[in-house]
Amino acid sequence: MGTFAFAKSFRMLEEKRWHSVVVQLRGAMTVLGTLSSIPWLARIGFTFFPRTWVIGDWHTMTRWCKDRMTERINAGNSIPVEQVVVLTPDNQSQDEKSDIASWLIDASQKNNSIEVDRHWLNGDAIAIVIAGRYAGNTADALCIVSYSHV
Repeated sequence: MGTFAFAKSFRMLEEKRWHSVVVQLRGAMTVLGTLSSIPWLARIGFTFFPRTWVIGDWHTMTRWCKDRMTERINAGNSIPVEQVVVLTPDNQSQDEKSDIASWLIDASQKNNSIEVDRHWLNGDAIAIVIAGRYAGNTADALCIVSYSHV
């Protein structure tokens, strides 16, 4: 997730344990799933009890995502980004940046709207972390479905 999203490894595979933000995300998602059918109650809880129970985990996780996006914006193109080779239609290889954040940041910089887009970029960082956390479950489910229909 880290290398793919922010060009930075969070060493979860090497250390064989969840990163602290993933643990917080798992806790926060339990309350979000439960309260998704009554969003007004979730809004009240998130506004008036920001440090209570797993709501605090959600705020910590979103702050962490915002900090990672800020680091990536400040680093610009100066950080070493792993490169992937993409074959163009005429089979010519072409190097491309492999992290999602660089594409999002580049688009905002081309429009000279990086400060205006900060909320969008932070939201994208949160979505990437959530999607990265649940990507394994989705991949497993798709494998099972495709295998059972073949």
